[in-house]
Amino acid sequence: MDKKANIAIGIGSILLLVNIGLAVTGFVDGQIQSGVNEQVLQGNDGLDESGNQNYSIDYDDDWLVSTSERTYFANSITNLEDVLDGNDPVHEMMGPFIYEVTTTREILDFDYDLQTITYSEYDVFEWCENCTWINEQDEPINSVSGNTNITQVNILWNTQRIGGMNTGIEFGEIFAKGMFTMEMIRLDLENRIPSRQAGVSLDEFMRSQGGGKFGNGDAEKMILATHFSEQFGDLYDEDSFSNFDSFSAITENRTGIDLSDLDYNSILKPALYNKKDSNGVCIAITCELGPFFFSNMGEPNSIVTGQRADLYGYSGDYEEYLDWILYDLAKSEFLSFD
Repeated sequence: MDKKANIAIGIGSILLLVNIGLAVTGFVDGQIQSGVNEQVLQGNDGLDESGNQNYSIDYDDDWLVSTSERTYFANSITNLEDVLDGNDPVHEMMGPFIYEVTTTREILDFDYDLQTITYSEYDVFEWCENCTWINEQDEPINSVSGNTNITQVNILWNTQRIGGMNTGIEFGEIFAKGMFTMEMIRLDLENRIPSRQAGVSLDEFMRSQGGGKFGNGDAEKMILATHFSEQFGDLYDEDSFSNFDSFSAITENRTGIDLSDLDYNSILKPALYNKKDSNGVCIAITCELGPFFFSNMGEPNSIVTGQRADLYGYSGDYEEYLDWILYDLAKSEFLSFD
């Protein structure tokens, strides 16, 4: 394949054009079409103090229009000519690019019977010239210009989506391709970067406790067991697990779990370090896409837990416990960089 066709120069904005291969069918499609969302109501039932239907009580102007500050970084290719000649790219980390992001939502439907709300949503990014980012040394770093040129690998076009477009409608196709690219860029900025940082952070934490992908797993078992105890009574309790009363791994104080008998290489290591999807992309929670992928499958429940345990290889007596532990590790670390 001609490598020249795979190089794109993004001018005027941070275009992180990358391909994301995920194992769950329809996953990327759902992200691309996230302009319209539906969610189950959690606490906000759309009723006023008298019990009358008035969803504006819970979903007020602050929910309809909100603004937040987001910081991004980008790896830019510094040896473009060498890459065009077939050599490996050399990257330079660029940033911080700091943006004020205004999210605007519109409620399309509020179903009181099903307890769901359907709404449209879009984001507007405005580069923040006077914003600063604080690094690990507590030093303020000024926002890098939003007009900075970034050189990066071009996106691999999703053939399934191309096949579903009517090529006879030229302007419609151009618009659809533009929207696809925009949403893939948004997916990368909002999810891939914090997921990468979360994966690195989790890997460093495991190694700092004596673990790591080349270890025997004793440190990882202790880390997961400790995390279970720390979150017991907060995220979950004994009613969260179907076999809690009969499970021999539960400790005598009934707020802990003993993972020492687990087969580390076959049950724990894949989810932590080396599980790959059908395309060979690592989706373990210490990998680049792992925290995003793992947590985005959803909070543990009777359906999600079984699917995720089958995918990552920890099905069995421990699966409900491991699913909660790994989910919380992946999600909390991902959100800390979001």
